[in-house]
This record gives sequence, structure tokens and C-alpha cells, in this order.
Amino acid sequence: MKDLYQFVNGPWVASHVIPDDRGVDGTFHALRDEAEELVHDIVKEDSGRPGTLYASHMDTEGVNAAGTAPLDADLDKLTAATPEELAHNLGVLEREGVGAPATFWVEKDSGSEEAVAYIIQSGLGLPDEAYYREEAHSQTLAAYEKHVAAMLGFLDPARLFGLGAEAAATRIVALEKEIAAGHWDVVSARDAVKTYNPVDVAKLPSITRAMLAGGGLPEHRVVSMMPSYFEHLEELFTTERMADWQLWATWHILLSRAPYLTEEIGRKNFEFYGTTLSG
Repeated sequence: MKDLYQFVNGPWVASHVIPDDRGVDGTFHALRDEAEELVHDIVKEDSGRPGTLYASHMDTEGVNAAGTAPLDADLDKLTAATPEELAHNLGVLEREGVGAPATFWVEKDSGSEEAVAYIIQSGLGLPDEAYYREEAHSQTLAAYEKHVAAMLGFLDPARLFGLGAEAAATRIVALEKEIAAGHWDVVSARDAVKTYNPVDVAKLPSITRAMLAGGGLPEHRVVSMMPSYFEHLEELFTTERMADWQLWATWHILLSRAPYLTEEIGRKNFEFYGTTLSG
């Protein structure tokens, strides 16, 4: 026997027909399909919270009628008096599924047996910082700004702090360019040694501390994966830039919630993220 793989799997490889709706197939795909069918059967039952959640999501008429009203509670959190209060509220939103300028999660510390919070750079609407500085991505960046403006057009103009959608989009993308300037590139961000920086929360910049507090993380040791980014964020998150950050947060609330809003909003968001950006 020269080829164990062909001996074991050859007959299946030769005879199995891959479904038309996928490019690959196998045992794990079959397990996933079966699991999805089982979950679908569970949530279709009109009882308990899973069924209620599923029914509300499938009620497209109700979703369309609600418009952007479901965003009101999130958007109301942006009327903060100080940068620290706004950062705290962004931490609350991060925990509730809205992207913040810093993302955090808890898992086992790679340097000990304890669980620890890892904090990482975030805050961009495009995949990484290269999209904001490389000429190769200039057309995508321009298309992104147009998309932001189109999406903001779905909101009550009062939510844009006195600006039109296009002017607001310009300021949002300009701020994201500044955020991106402090991001580590993808090579450095994947370096396990460079990104392992344990630190006490009390020693972090104040804006980052406020976000972590809003996210419900205790004042304990964390792993700061990109320390220089959080210093950079501190310089950007000032009283003078509050309006820019409020606009930025308005966009990221809408972006994070778009899949659960009206069909029109969902389609518009997919036009960019599902086609223009990903092909």
C-alpha cells in the first residue's frame, strides 16, 4: 500500500457529488448541515425565548415598520458630557455587539493558568489599516465613504449632530484614517511575542480604562496587545474631538445593527460589504 489516504478515502472521493451550492464538501459539512436543521426545528417552535427571538427576526413586516427606531437606545448613549463618559458608553456598546475603538475578550492567559482580558486595536469600518493608506485601496476607500453617506441617509437627520449625511461621512472616514494611523500592521498584529504585554488596568490610558469599565471588566491585570495604539487613541479622544467621535459611533452603531434592521438597510449594507469589498 503506497497511499493510505487513497486507500481509505479514494472510493468516497471518486463517487461523492459535491452539492451545487458549495465549493467543498465532507463529513464536517454534513455534521454542520444536520446541526443547522436541528437548530432550525428548535427555533421554529413558538415557545420560549429561542422561538420568540426567531419569530421576531423573521417578522419582516414588523422589522420594516420599525425602521431605525430600534437604534434609539444605543444612539442615546452618545449624548455624553466628557470623553471619559463617552468612552465608558462605547465600552457598554462593545459588550452589546457594537464595535468600539478597542475590542476586548476574556480567555486563558498564555503566561499563566488564570483567565485574563485581552484588549486589541479596533475602530475601523474596513478590514485593516492598509485600506486607509495604500494607493491600491484608494478606490475602495472612496466607495466606502459613499457607502457610509448612503447608510447615514436612513437615519433621522437630528442624529447627525447638524450635518448632512455626506458631510458626516467625510468626517467619519477622516477620523478612521487617524485611527488607522495608530494601528499595527497585520504582520506585527500576528506576532505572539510583540502582542503579549501584561499590564495592570490602572496603568492603561484613561480612555481605554473607561471603555474597559463600560464593558464590565474588573480593574485587574489585562494583556494589552498593541500598547502604542492605545496611547495613540488617547491623543485622538479629546474634548475638542467629541463631535467627531459621536458621529463615528453613530455610524458604527448603524453598521453593527444593519443586518437586523429593515430589508432596504440590509441590502444597502450588503451591496458594499458583500459585493464591493468582498467581490
